[in-house]
Order: sequence, then C-alpha cells, then structure tokens
Amino acid sequence: MLFNPVLVRLSKISIALGVLLSSLALGLFITKSDGATTPGGAYATFSGPTGANPSWTSSVAIPGANGFPTASLATNSLTPSVPSGSSTWLSASTPFGGQFASSQGQPYFVFSPTTGQAPSTTTITFATPTPAAGWGFALGDVDAEKIQISATDVSGAAVAISGLGFQSVFNFCDIATTKPSTCSGVTAPFDTPTWDASSGWLTGGVNDSVGASGWFMPSAPIKTLTLIDTNQSGVPSAQLWISSNLRTVAGNISEPPLAVSVTTTTPATTTTTEPPTTTSTSTTTTTTEPTTTTVPMTAPAGNVPAVDVPVQITDLSGTVVDTTTTDANGNFAMTTIAPGKYLLSEELPAGYSAPTGTYPLPIDVTTGDVTGISFTNVPKPTLAFSGANVAVLGGLGMMLILLGGLVLRLQLRQRRQI
Repeated sequence: MLFNPVLVRLSKISIALGVLLSSLALGLFITKSDGATTPGGAYATFSGPTGANPSWTSSVAIPGANGFPTASLATNSLTPSVPSGSSTWLSASTPFGGQFASSQGQPYFVFSPTTGQAPSTTTITFATPTPAAGWGFALGDVDAEKIQISATDVSGAAVAISGLGFQSVFNFCDIATTKPSTCSGVTAPFDTPTWDASSGWLTGGVNDSVGASGWFMPSAPIKTLTLIDTNQSGVPSAQLWISSNLRTVAGNISEPPLAVSVTTTTPATTTTTEPPTTTSTSTTTTTTEPTTTTVPMTAPAGNVPAVDVPVQITDLSGTVVDTTTTDANGNFAMTTIAPGKYLLSEELPAGYSAPTGTYPLPIDVTTGDVTGISFTNVPKPTLAFSGANVAVLGGLGMMLILLGGLVLRLQLRQRRQI
C-alpha cells in the first residue's frame, strides 16, 4: 500500500472534527462558574440611515465587542436619524449606563411614528442570534408615544415577553452627576414610562417630557427585535441604544523543551605509503570514509513558557473573532470579547503537536469571563535513525521505523565490503 500523506492528514482532521462536534453537541464548554454578569461594555453604531419616507434602512454593529453579531435595521419611521450622543446620553449613574458604561459620545437611533402619525414598525435582524445574556437595549424619551416590543428566535418563533429581560424604567435626567445638556431645566418630578409585562408595551405618560426611559437585557437568543411606535399625542420621537458587556478570555501556554542532538562529522582521510626498493617503488593507499555521529541530548526537565505564540478565538462557524500572542511568560488575554460561545486555539510552534484533550477548546463567556486556561503543547515524536516527524503518520509510523532500520543495516554492510 502506498503512503498518501494527504489522506492521512484528512483522516486526522476528520477525527479531530468529530471529537470537536461531539463536544459541542454535549455542551462541553469551559464556562464561568458563578454566572456573574460583568458591568462595562461597548455601544452599537448605526449607519445612515438611507432611504426616503417612509422606508429606511440602516446597519448595526458593536465594533468594540468582538463576536457580537451585526444586524440590519428596517423602519417606516418618518425621518429617522443617528445623533452623535454629545447632548443626549445615558450617564453611568443611570441603570443602563451603570451596566454598560456611559453612552456619552456614543451614537443612538431616533425613530417615530410613520406617515399621518400612524404606528411605525422598526425591525432589527441580527446576522446570527444574540447571546442569551450580557447585552441590552434602552428606549429613551418614551412619553407621548407607546412602544410595543417583540422578538423572534432563529426558528422564527416568538420569544416570550419575559425573555426580553425587562429591567426597570428610569429618567436619564434624574441623576446627581453631570447631566446631558438636553436635561437643562428638567427638575423633579421626573417622568417615567410604565411597562406591561403581559403585552410587551412600554407606555409613556402622554404629555411631552424629557428623559423617560426603560431598559432590557434579553435572557433568550434573539434573531429579530421589533419595535412598534404608536402616537399618543403631538409628534413624538423615541431613542434606541444597544450595548454589550465585554468578556475576558485569558490563560497560559507552556511546553516541554525540545530534545536536541549534537552531530559531529569526521572528515575523510587518505594515507599513502611508498616503501623504497632498489628496482621499483611500491605504493599503498588507504582511504577512510567520512563518518557522522549524532548523540541525542536529554531535554531539561519541566516546562517553559511558549513565547510569541499566536492565539485566536473563532465563533462556532470558524470566523476569527480576536487574536493575540503570548508574552514572555506564556500568558495571553483577550479583553473585548462579546458574550457567547467560541473556540480557542493557537498556532502551534514548530516541533509541537496540539495539547491533549478537546482542541480547539470550546469556551462559553455568555455569563462571565473565562480565565486560568492552561495549554501544554506536546513535542512531536520523531522516527528512529531518520529524525522524521511521525505525528501525522498514524499506523504507518512503525513501518517507517522498520524501514529506517533496514536502510541503516544495508549501509553498515556496504561499509564492511569497501
């Protein structure tokens, strides 16, 4: 049977993929044990919007939260806009800002009822379902309108209202710290909307005011989020912020030092003897072939840091989410990962195989950081006599070892015949 390295390689990939898929199916992810949700995060950006009344589109992304799904937004709101967040923002003293950081200087989306002040529909469709924790959205300036909030999952089924994760109502002007300029002159009593958990309506107090808000942290994966904005009086508009917490993935990579060999070569020599005689000269020539001696050296005991090793996180589809490299101590950390499930791997240094166990490593940072990860790379075995790597040879390794011994035996026999 001829050795086909491509088939062997594919076989190894198939086996590794099978192990990985089995791990994913069984939910074998390394995850945070206390289930805490870490405050602090990144805010969404909104493009455009582009279009004309009453049909507009925008794209949504959270570039500061690596791995959070992008989204498309479609609305029939009249003249939606994306302000800069310089005069209207959610302070860190508000409930939403306390969870995700201040939104000062961060864009948000403004929408309103549609033509003739009829109810408008704004739908956000995520490229992949959102994580089941660690992100949220806030609706601001909900006063002269009421907004019904609904969502669907990846199958198109409705997400339960409880899965929207309503947290509380608040007024973003009701803070003691520096207030947004839009709150100038706004004093107590501060207006807030009301939430109906049975219907999913966030209802304003009818009269125009400033800062009336509500916020949500969904507890179910969401594929589409829909906001129906219904006029109650005047010509109202509402605001939308979206934000994600950030997770840290950190650990260490070490490896046993590779064994080295010291090779010495004795050069060829030629000796000529010419004993004198009275009638002729006799010449004897002796030639010694060059010899090479390789002495394997024992590697030092223990492990050493794997330095400058590229490390990456991919989503479950294989798309790279974030990359870094290990430092002088073999440590690595990625601190801007969106909540969710991922795969962690490294670019293996020359001479080493993947760590034992499930690899790439499934990690789950939906509810918190994953730190303390430890990889120990495995030195690749080598063939006796030849030094060839047998890590990818499978059952053919023994055949090649025997072949190496046969070659050496033939070489020794040839030398004795010279």
